[in-house]
Amino acid sequence: KDSEVKKSSDNNSGMFCGRGMSILVAEDNPVNQQVMAAMLKHLGLDFVIAPDGKKTLERYTASLNNPEECFSFILMDCEMPEMDGFEATKEIRLLEKSRGISQISIYALTAHAVQEYVDRCYAAGMDGCIAKPIAIDTLVNIFKKWHMERGI
Repeated sequence: KDSEVKKSSDNNSGMFCGRGMSILVAEDNPVNQQVMAAMLKHLGLDFVIAPDGKKTLERYTASLNNPEECFSFILMDCEMPEMDGFEATKEIRLLEKSRGISQISIYALTAHAVQEYVDRCYAAGMDGCIAKPIAIDTLVNIFKKWHMERGI
């Protein structure tokens, strides 16, 4: 699927509503996109879903010059067409370094929870891993930690 899905900012409920958090989701599987969209809507978060690593990199890069679309967090599927999540993360980290900007939090979404795969996620520059199937409580804990680290 070549299109991107964007959630509007009209959700006025949910745990994180009004906390200024916008999520960029990299996910190629339509069913996983729907599940993630439902969870993020339930939490009151704004989000954009990009269907592959290349479009994720493009969307993130464009957001750096657009104050109206400033992402706080990236949830990155590891295995996608065009560009996988490992390569997209490496490219994002190179971009941040070249521009001298702080790193966005990137968490891997993966069905492979073995240590070797987790190590590969960290080596690519990701900040953590979330095993599929994803539980909403896992997202809540990660987003709460993100808020606490930033004093929000």
